[in-house]
Formats: sequence, C-alpha cells, structure tokens
Amino acid sequence: MSPDVRPRLLRVWRAFDVTDPHDTVGAAKPRGVFWWLGRRAGRGEYWVWVAIIFVLSIGLSYIDPDVGVAMTAPLTFAQIRRAHDFGRSGWWAAAATVAPVVATLPVLSMGLVTATLVGVAAELALIVLFGALPGDAGDNRFGPPRPFTWPVALTGR
Repeated sequence: MSPDVRPRLLRVWRAFDVTDPHDTVGAAKPRGVFWWLGRRAGRGEYWVWVAIIFVLSIGLSYIDPDVGVAMTAPLTFAQIRRAHDFGRSGWWAAAATVAPVVATLPVLSMGLVTATLVGVAAELALIVLFGALPGDAGDNRFGPPRPFTWPVALTGR
C-alpha cells in the first residue's frame, strides 16, 4: 500500500469508528459519524423515533413501495440505542432485525400472505418488546441514563 493511501484509509476508518480505543478511563467515548450509536436511548426517545419512522414509512410508501426496506436501517439504529439502555450490545438489535425474516421461512409453504403476516407480527412484537423493557436505573457501560426531553429525543445529544 502506498504511503499516500494509508492516511486516507485511516481517516475513513475513524469516521465510522464508534468508540475511542485509547480511552482507558470509564466508558469509551463515542465519536465518528455514528457517535450517537454508542449512547443510551430511554423508552420515550425510542417511541418518538419509532413514530417518526412509522410516519415516514407510510408517507414514503406512496412514492415507492420498497421504502419499507430502507426504513429498516433507522429502526435498527433506534433499537441499538435502546439495547444499550438495558445494558445489551447493539448486536441484539441486529438479531431483532433478522428475526422476522427467519420467522417467515418455516411458513413460506403456507403462502406468501401467511409468511408476510408472520413476519409483520414478529417485527411488531420485537418493536413493542424493545419499547417495553425498562432500562438500567443506574450507569452501565454505555453511560448514565438520560432523562427524556424533546431536544434530546430528536437530536440524540
């Protein structure tokens, strides 16, 4: 690799790096483009984002029916922050994203409508589960619990 390419690759890597590996005191400090993924989201903040995603999904589905697939990413991001609130890794949100697809596989032989209904039911159950579970009352590895305020809920700061 040429010496010119390496610094550029490091800058790109750091932009998508969520935590600072050199932070040895306390929890790792979030940074980079996805800095807000390393924080916690309480139930109120989570439900605000689920409502926004739902409204956008319904509105944009009139333009393109495949927009529901695009709304998977923001929902997964909201679930990652919610999983952090109850002390779990963001991989739990990734599993929640894949679970409805896996749930449809056994019932595909019953027809596409049945498989779709099973997938939607599984997705709704996981959305409600993430929103209903209480977060850790005290600090956890993702930081202290954050009180709900509208600016915090909408900006993630």
